[in-house]
Amino acid sequence: MTRSGVILTVLLLTVLAGAGDAVASIGGVVDGCVRMKETRGQLTDAAGSLHRADKANPDGTIPVPEVMIRFSFEGVDGPEPRVAPVYIRTDAQGCYSATWTDATRDMFPARARMTILWSHTDVSGQRDRMPPAIFSIYGMTGQALGTTRTVELFADARIDRTISGGDAAASYVTAWEFFDRVVNGGNGARSERLVKAMRGIRIVTGLPTVSGSWGLAPTAKEVLVAARTPVRTPWTVAHELGHLATWTALGLQIAPLLPTDYVGLTWEFTTRETERAAFLEGMASFFAMVWMWERTAAAPTLYRSGTRFDFEAATGTGEGSGTTPITCAEVSAGWERPFCNAAALWDVFDARTADDDPMIDLTQVDVAETLDRYPDKCPPPASDGCANEVGVSGLSHNDFLGNFHPPAARRALMSIYEANGLAGGVP
Repeated sequence: MTRSGVILTVLLLTVLAGAGDAVASIGGVVDGCVRMKETRGQLTDAAGSLHRADKANPDGTIPVPEVMIRFSFEGVDGPEPRVAPVYIRTDAQGCYSATWTDATRDMFPARARMTILWSHTDVSGQRDRMPPAIFSIYGMTGQALGTTRTVELFADARIDRTISGGDAAASYVTAWEFFDRVVNGGNGARSERLVKAMRGIRIVTGLPTVSGSWGLAPTAKEVLVAARTPVRTPWTVAHELGHLATWTALGLQIAPLLPTDYVGLTWEFTTRETERAAFLEGMASFFAMVWMWERTAAAPTLYRSGTRFDFEAATGTGEGSGTTPITCAEVSAGWERPFCNAAALWDVFDARTADDDPMIDLTQVDVAETLDRYPDKCPPPASDGCANEVGVSGLSHNDFLGNFHPPAARRALMSIYEANGLAGGVP
């Protein structure tokens, strides 16, 4: 048979098939990459920062890594027979590739809703349903957030997406970075306890901005942040996730902090708080530092309320009204200052060249394991140094010292305390 005869035969068979009861079907492959416009504030270009500007594309975008995407076909053009959705996770570079089938059409293009689900899972590969999430971004109405647009699919389609850096996208990228660097050990070491326990986490965005950027971590599974906070101050998101890491390591389901643990309605790096609040806020900031800077950072520095805080030097410097200079080695009751507690914990972790800190090769895992060593459910009043200790001096820097792991390093930790103004407080 000639080539023309083959083509005519195929066309005839296609017409006959269409005239019968057979179900039409088309399908293909869709791939592409998802990127976000990097609009987050606070990210420094100083040496040692994990957020250097040169990591972005010339167009100012960064990859959206390991985020779930859903292609759904049903209802795009009105009521249709059920077509199974396609779920695919991007890779670490924000790229994906999936096969799809639409059994309701016999001609291209297919029309689908492409939704970027702001959820992270450790399940790779294609699925027909959403796998369990490690964390997801929610709105204040309690609904999981996604970014959707209708797309046309051909047999071989490429669909790239560039997302504006709004609260959902910024929250997702910051949280992914936190899990990659802090929990999974991309910066330091991997904590198996945190990996196993920090799952099913809800990060709720869009809450009222009563006093600017703010966040809360009321339980070991939930972070609440005000609208625009993930974009303006991503440190706040990382700090609140640091609280979750702390509650998880301590084996607590509810935050062990009350409003009465604070001296005022709000706290700052330099405010004088109770030992409990100062240490737990300093611990959360420590985990945020692991998100923010490489262990070898020469001068991990954060600007806050007009003050330049250098965690390595344990100093805060600033000029003008509203600034709050501090030198932890000289300030009164440094153990009651969140910044000084955080600076001391950084000295446990950092590994810069010519570092004069006595700690060597300790990581966030050692910090988490120390918290995990706190005895649990101790009967009062014999609860000193326990995870369930109450009172404004409970869960303090001295409790951390008493439980420090490895025990042989407690003398070195005490030297760090002395250098950062923490040698004091309730034993």
